[in-house]
Amino acid sequence: MRIFTEDQLLIQEAAHDFAATEVADATKTGMAIYAQTGTAPFSFGLWDKAAALGYAGITVPEEYGGLGLGEVEELLVMEQLSAFNPAIATNLDGHNLATKTILHSGSEDQRERYLPHLASGEWCAAAAVTDPAGSTNFPEWTIEVTRDGDDYVINGTKHFCSNSQAAQLYAVYTKSEPGTPGPMDCFLVPAGTRGLEMGELESFGRSGTNTGTVELNDVHVPACDKIPPSNLYTANWLACGYLDFAAIMLGRAQGVFDKTLAYVKQRTRRGRPLAQLQAVAHRIANMAMQIEQVRSITFDAAQLWDAGTPNRALHSMAKIAAAEMIGDVSIQCAAMHGAAGSDPAVGIMSALQTAPGAWNGEGPNDLHRDYIADELGITLDSM
Repeated sequence: MRIFTEDQLLIQEAAHDFAATEVADATKTGMAIYAQTGTAPFSFGLWDKAAALGYAGITVPEEYGGLGLGEVEELLVMEQLSAFNPAIATNLDGHNLATKTILHSGSEDQRERYLPHLASGEWCAAAAVTDPAGSTNFPEWTIEVTRDGDDYVINGTKHFCSNSQAAQLYAVYTKSEPGTPGPMDCFLVPAGTRGLEMGELESFGRSGTNTGTVELNDVHVPACDKIPPSNLYTANWLACGYLDFAAIMLGRAQGVFDKTLAYVKQRTRRGRPLAQLQAVAHRIANMAMQIEQVRSITFDAAQLWDAGTPNRALHSMAKIAAAEMIGDVSIQCAAMHGAAGSDPAVGIMSALQTAPGAWNGEGPNDLHRDYIADELGITLDSM
């Protein structure tokens, strides 16, 4: 088990209490709406309550209206929220990616104009990254950017954008201009900008994550809202999204594990609790081990980041391990509930449905294995 400071433990406890009450209540409401309409909407009420606790700006410095804390504190919150419902944590994850784009790579003018609105949660943000050609297939990205005087004009589509219909600000990633470093540029586009339209929600985005497509048709962006390219490519902060993802999967796995552990202790077979069967006990032990392994990698990476000595390989290891762990744990938990594990009301199936998408969320697992190999000095053709 990891050792956290007293302040970090208080943050963890507060997030758990918030999740057990507010997130749990919002989940019940969302499930009822989902049962009737097939879509659980973005919960603006829950967003506002999370923002009031500072969760929209955990790592944003106090001078811009945030809490000024580290990645460790952010992950503690994300994990606790996800144990009850990953939707609000996914909303925060998408918001964090856009916010950190500005915090770590934006100009001082951009930080002053946007971060106070984002850190307070007054605005929800979205990061429009994934192109129809693939999230990291940069040479074939279809989104187009041209110049029109002092403006940039953007045309194209982005997929799998969390908060797609709820955001007030979009960080839109595009192919880089010729002659600039790195494969991507990023533009800040406020909601309501002419030509910026929200498309359909993705099938898995109907569970409250509000994940869908974003359409840009002749969207004009002033030059002052382009992230400075030299800043965008010298920062490793993009990998912090991998840790947010891992924390969400951790919380999801811990939640279904706790339900299953309680279930096998009270469910009996021939007068004995299921937990006393060696096969069941070993499955429980294996799941506990898998969860703790992911937690160790994830928080090791976060602590190194906060110490100013980031290890990019650990970030990718955390992402891969979390994605593979949630599949294994949710399948085992569903099996140990018997037929009841297939009942949505039990809460196991929703975790199991998360598993396939987890392999590709924040980049495919095999791509992250490429990143790890690169950090180990191995150059691959796929890179």
